[in-house]
Amino acid sequence: MKIVRWDNRKVIYELECNSYIELLKSAIENDVSLYKADLKNIDLTNVNLNNVDLRYVNLTHTNLTNVNLINTNLTNANLRHANLTNANLFGATLTHANLTHADLTNVDLRYVNLTHSNLTNVNLIYANLTHANLTNVNLINSYLRYTNLTNANLTNANLTNTDLFGANLTRADLTRADLTRADLICADLIDSNLTNTDLTIADLNYATLTNVKGIDYFKYYKLYKYGSYVLKQTGKEPIIKIGCLERTIKEWEENFWNNDNEFPSDNGEDSISRLKCYKIIINDYKEFKNSQEKQ
Repeated sequence: MKIVRWDNRKVIYELECNSYIELLKSAIENDVSLYKADLKNIDLTNVNLNNVDLRYVNLTHTNLTNVNLINTNLTNANLRHANLTNANLFGATLTHANLTHADLTNVDLRYVNLTHSNLTNVNLIYANLTHANLTNVNLINSYLRYTNLTNANLTNANLTNTDLFGANLTRADLTRADLTRADLICADLIDSNLTNTDLTIADLNYATLTNVKGIDYFKYYKLYKYGSYVLKQTGKEPIIKIGCLERTIKEWEENFWNNDNEFPSDNGEDSISRLKCYKIIINDYKEFKNSQEKQ
């Protein structure tokens, strides 16, 4: 059996053996360089790749379930569609790696370096990314439900349309991150940094935003059949969201009854409830604004 490079098909290592796992273990034991090795479409379940140099390796569609990748160097590695369920990547380096469509469910990614990596459409449900470096990472359309991102650095990260339901973002740095249309329902953002973060059409219902840098005011309400809140980011106009509609105060005031089909101004129960909710939200915000001006 042989291990070859994916770019020029040059043989890196060969051995008479019965499995690819046996071949790979022998190569590692003999300190063979796996730089640019072609390891795609292989079942490497439970293999120990701790501290191995896997730079530029092709692991497309490879099964890496329960694999030990602690402190492994995966710089520029291709992990598209790889299965890394329950793998341990503590302290690993994945800068500029391609993890598009990879399954990272319940993976240990503490202190990992993912700078400039591509994690589009990745499954990171229940993964642990505590203290991870995700600067300039692409996480568009990814799933991070209940993911632990405590103290993670997400500066300039693109999280457009990302599912962060119930995620722990305590003390996370999201400076200049793009969270357009992100699902942040029930997310914990205590002590996080949202300076210049784009939260356009993001859903913050039931989210906790205590002591958040870049947020001047946030209050969630259970006054309407759908969630409602007011959000004031530093340097931006306050946004009031009632149900699925997010607008500035000026936009609400100019045309409150904006949907004749769903919310007609007919003095019906829904109509009265919606207007009452808005009045309470706007009065609370005006009180906050007045208190700030008096200081």
